[in-house]
Amino acid sequence: MDPSQLDIYDLLEQRRLVADIGQEEISTDSRDTVMALQMYIREDHVQLLSGYESGRMVLRIISGDKADTVWVSQRHSSPVLSVSARPDMNLLFSVCTDGVVVKSPLFEQDPAATKQISTKSGLEQVCVRDDAKIIATAGWDNRIRVFSAKSLKPLAVLSFHRESMYAVAFASLPSDHHYLVGGSKDHRISIWNIY
Repeated sequence: MDPSQLDIYDLLEQRRLVADIGQEEISTDSRDTVMALQMYIREDHVQLLSGYESGRMVLRIISGDKADTVWVSQRHSSPVLSVSARPDMNLLFSVCTDGVVVKSPLFEQDPAATKQISTKSGLEQVCVRDDAKIIATAGWDNRIRVFSAKSLKPLAVLSFHRESMYAVAFASLPSDHHYLVGGSKDHRISIWNIY
């Protein structure tokens, strides 16, 4: 399989639903490896957000056995390692190897509408809390960083781990408690009660 193409499988039925997503976009002189994926299930379709080694990001709508590209943007100059969108799909957050967090309005091509903030180390993952008020990043400097989703203002730097962070996620709970979970190369998982 070509690393620039995507397939979607139904694990319960053990069959491929959609094959060679992105094949029509491939030129013969360049292969752009998929580095990050985020899938959003809707009532009648699936939204698939992907980040690539070139810094490009693509949103596709999957319906039946067909995949339509609805948005393409080049917001990074280095490989995109993680993408995450607000639940309403109006805003996309992405991180890359150079430590830049980018907030992009989906379907907006004007670069002036994009905000970004740089951190001192590479970032492995970004996630958006369900209420879309804050985002969190997992960094190669052993830290979790929390930002305002609206302004990208830094709100907290969480230090516990001794090695690079590889995963960060918000727990979806039907309560007023908000938990943030981080996973690290040090084989530890941290759980934070936050805002």
